[in-house]
Amino acid sequence: MRTSRDLMLVGATAGVARDIDWTFAVEANLVCYLQDVDRPYAMTFDEDEIMRPVRMLRPRGRVVNTFWHKHRSPRPSHVFCHEHPMHFDVHVDSFGCEA
Repeated sequence: MRTSRDLMLVGATAGVARDIDWTFAVEANLVCYLQDVDRPYAMTFDEDEIMRPVRMLRPRGRVVNTFWHKHRSPRPSHVFCHEHPMHFDVHVDSFGCEA
């Protein structure tokens, strides 16, 4: 996956499907932070959709992820993917900019 600024490249083979932790998948996504704005924005989503099992991946080669590099470890502790679409709504009333 590539944007004009970032890259995610994972060379891996598919492993087993496993359940995902509620704290990681749901609780951590109840709010989100955008860009350099310190205030959290509420998110809503279907918990059942988010809690569906994930597919573990076994890296075979490089794992490159420049997305959110300032906010996470450079080496992933787990590599997995969601094999289904997920829908999130972020409730933004303003971006904290003064008019």
